[in-house]
Amino acid sequence: MANVGSIQTAKGQQFTSAHVLSQSRAGLGFYVLSGCDVNQSGTPGMSVVVDSGYVQAGFGLGRKTVSGGTVTVATADATHPRLDVIYINTTGALGIYAGTPTAISPSSKTDFKEMATPAPGTSIPSGVIIALVYVGAGVTTILNANINDIATYGPYIVESPTTTTSGKVPYWS
Repeated sequence: MANVGSIQTAKGQQFTSAHVLSQSRAGLGFYVLSGCDVNQSGTPGMSVVVDSGYVQAGFGLGRKTVSGGTVTVATADATHPRLDVIYINTTGALGIYAGTPTAISPSSKTDFKEMATPAPGTSIPSGVIIALVYVGAGVTTILNANINDIATYGPYIVESPTTTTSGKVPYWS
């Protein structure tokens, strides 16, 4: 599911406020350095698996190790779909921000495909946004087809060495 570089939407793909937020946060130093791909669970259910990796958690906060793991997606609404956002907070922990279930409604845009609803919400907690999960009405499994990688990838920022020994080259501890 991984992109290399930045968000690369495919023809006809829905573009959301979370895509824009992912890009704008990258400008503030919140982006993926490596790994952190989101995939369906080995036994599909209402959870996704995030691979281990590294993120830049803001300028001045430095690189964070992401252990990876399973993120549980809340039970689907019986009648309306929603978009959930998978993110990594400023300490490197995985999180999910549940969208609001609502009927599918196209927007008035004519130059690109956009849905007015469902939309991922605007109060996504601070951190690196890595994926959208489409939770259809009444579904009981999340598959790779429901996961959209919207991570923004950035360059590695070298951190200052934390340990030195007199007369030797500084090194990271």
